[in-house]
Amino acid sequence: MAKKARTVSQTDLKALVGRQDDETFRLWRQEGCPHQIVNGRPRYVVAGVVAWLEKRAEVRSRPEDFEEARKRKMGAEAELAELELAQKRGQLIPLEQHGQRLARILERIRARLIALPGTLASRLVAIETAAEAQAVVYAGVAEALEELSRG
Repeated sequence: MAKKARTVSQTDLKALVGRQDDETFRLWRQEGCPHQIVNGRPRYVVAGVVAWLEKRAEVRSRPEDFEEARKRKMGAEAELAELELAQKRGQLIPLEQHGQRLARILERIRARLIALPGTLASRLVAIETAAEAQAVVYAGVAEALEELSRG
């Protein structure tokens, strides 16, 4: 009769592998670390975990991984160079400068909107119907938008 492999708790395995955080073990399980759920808790066969960790380390140290990392680094360096060139060409502006420009634009919009009731009040006094009032307000808003679009 085959002997059933003895399992250990996550706490015991933590002591064996020198890891103390539960997140590491959760990630390991997601990556395929062999385990069983017994009474709602993970249990591990030590030999299986050791073999899995060795295979995982071997896969991560393959030359293809270094080649892939080199390609990513070269791509990031090229992207950075393109961004620097675009900035020198005036195609990009610093975020702070954009924020200042946007703040000035919004302040102009705010000032124009605040002035709108005073501008329209004299035109609305003699109006008798809602349709006429709506037309005056619409024209006033259109005028304000036109003024804002001219800068």
